[in-house]
Amino acid sequence: MPRARREDAPGSIHHVYARGLEGRAIFRDAADRADLLRRLAEVLPEGGARCPAWALIGNHLHLIVQTGEVRLSTLMRRIHTGFAVRFNLRDGRQGYLFQSRFGSRRVCEDGDLAAVLRYVLRNPLEAGLVQSLAALELFPWCAYGALLGVRPALPFESVDDALAVFDPDSARARTRLRAWMVAPDEVPVVTRAGAVATQRELDQLIRATCAQLGVIEADLRDGRRTREVSLARTRVCQRAIRELGLRPTDVARKLAISESAVSQALRRRHAVSEDGGPSPS
Repeated sequence: MPRARREDAPGSIHHVYARGLEGRAIFRDAADRADLLRRLAEVLPEGGARCPAWALIGNHLHLIVQTGEVRLSTLMRRIHTGFAVRFNLRDGRQGYLFQSRFGSRRVCEDGDLAAVLRYVLRNPLEAGLVQSLAALELFPWCAYGALLGVRPALPFESVDDALAVFDPDSARARTRLRAWMVAPDEVPVVTRAGAVATQRELDQLIRATCAQLGVIEADLRDGRRTREVSLARTRVCQRAIRELGLRPTDVARKLAISESAVSQALRRRHAVSEDGGPSPS
């Protein structure tokens, strides 16, 4: 089956992610991470692209990229090819470094962008590379410090674009960004039955489901239709609505899918049980 063409147009914003082949490390030390940043600093500005946020983890990376005239695929091909060639030469290895082509999902609205910003920036914290948001401010392999003004921005970092999501005034925007990095887990969501669930409960459900099925959370948002991703998406929809009592519109927004897709998931006869196997819904 041919690959679907990526949605792209000048000015489009994308959540981009890439992982190492078979989950292997693509960043072994600071030199590898610095090399990737040098390539971002060269390729993105040359292509007229902007990067509001990014994070480098041991075996994967996340970027938010707003494209200019040069297509996202062209930008990422230059970045990945150069990085992989250097990595292989340094390590004396051959073959692919990255698992398949990079993944991406188009970000369509400000609310979605705010959520993706938080997800990308918190990745080092969720991965255990730092132990607190205070430590994340000083973590050199993430955009958070630049957005808060703790360190100077790198040539490819579009700090103003990220802050504008929160407030036109940079000082107020930084205050709101700090709050946003903490608060959404506790924001109440009124359910259809009038009870109250929280974003934390929904996030925990998504995280647990992905862990049980070996799925990366970002894959739930990019429209992938592998068996594991489809099962995870179905289970999240069914449990979020039937057990947490959330509205389809809230679940659809969280998973970046349509309400009709949520409805289809609810009509499926089987969900995924706690132990990962199928069970009657």
